[in-house]
Amino acid sequence: MGVTKEQTVHVGMGQFTDLKVCHELGIRSVWIDRAGEPLNPNWPPDAELNDLVGLPDLLSVS
Repeated sequence: MGVTKEQTVHVGMGQFTDLKVCHELGIRSVWIDRAGEPLNPNWPPDAELNDLVGLPDLLSVS
């Protein structure tokens, strides 16, 4: 795709299927936690949102 790990941000809802994999691959992650579930401290996301509404602002380059 022509991007580096540093340029990649993965947005997902699953801790095991998204956050753990991002942690293992060394890419940034945004966790969409719609259910208010407790976060596994082994795979902390770079950002956490309740829904996708705030994602554009989070990803915008200033």
